Amino acid sequence: MSHVPPFALDPVESLSVVPSDRPTSPGEPVAAARPAAATWLVVAGGGTIGHLMPGLAAAEALVERGCPREQIHFVGSSRGVEATRLPAAGWSVSLLPGRGLQRKATPANVGAVWGLLRAVGLARHLLQRHQPAVVLATGGYASVPCVLAAAMARIPVVVAEQNAVPGA
Repeated sequence: MSHVPPFALDPVESLSVVPSDRPTSPGEPVAAARPAAATWLVVAGGGTIGHLMPGLAAAEALVERGCPREQIHFVGSSRGVEATRLPAAGWSVSLLPGRGLQRKATPANVGAVWGLLRAVGLARHLLQRHQPAVVLATGGYASVPCVLAAAMARIPVVVAEQNAVPGA
């Protein structure tokens, strides 16, 4: 199935946009997110402002070019800055549970791996519901389960690497 950006279509012929009822809060499941028909782009990432801002800038640039705001959905971490900043800015967001792995081997990483597996399952469900044309990964914990879920669903992924040295 070829994905044509909905904002490139004649507004009369395009799919009707169903706005978000309300953003998902940290205590609510991912299923509280809005219906699939309205989503063109899923922006996955966050945790820190450095991971959130590139996705937010890309989303705002798309809106400036005619993409309806309701067709962009964010996926972040319940522990990240996106949990409060995106809803305050009027963006719909689904929050995944869990946390990232520590850079050294610790017992806490066992729980983090379990949380990551759970988050991949939730991200798969979210992407099945939203059926985006593309996933933009900006880094941080929430980008990993969404990229894995997108790869399983054969949804194109764009990775935004904003560091001068990749991975730095």
